Amino acid sequence: MDFQEIERRYAELDGQYRNGSLTSEQFNQQLATLMTKDEHGRWWTKRRGSGAWCVFDGTTWNPGNPYPAATPVAPAVVQQPAFAPTAVAVAQPVGAIAVQPVQPQPVAEAVQQPAARGMGAKALIYYALALVPIIGLALWLSFRKSDDSAKRAIARVILIITICSFALGIALNAAAA
Repeated sequence: MDFQEIERRYAELDGQYRNGSLTSEQFNQQLATLMTKDEHGRWWTKRRGSGAWCVFDGTTWNPGNPYPAATPVAPAVVQQPAFAPTAVAVAQPVGAIAVQPVQPQPVAEAVQQPAARGMGAKALIYYALALVPIIGLALWLSFRKSDDSAKRAIARVILIITICSFALGIALNAAAA
């Protein structure tokens, strides 16, 4: 099998996998058969997901380009790889295929969904600070005209706390923005 045949076959397999005709395991099994040796004795295949070319250096799969510019490369004596680059590298006897299913990579790896979060401590503080002026105004309105001087004194303290709480809530909200 030559490089062009592997590219054509990979495109077919990838399309079948994406439309659901192949399972992940079937895709891996088929991909493990798509290997070729270049004129320097190096083994090549396509990486699952990206379809990028990979070359086997005798121990690991590395990204590569089977169509390099005309630069001489010393031939390497490398055994045929026993596994495809889609698998986790595990020592296997020659001829054994050790393919472990790998989930397809998301198209936009950089885009991540924000984690779901509950109500934080800051939000609870804001809500509590918003309730204090409301409750304070209600108490002030009920105690301000009382005949009892102690209740009027409490009404003044409640009014001061209400104003301070309102101002603090505005300051925290401005700082958060």
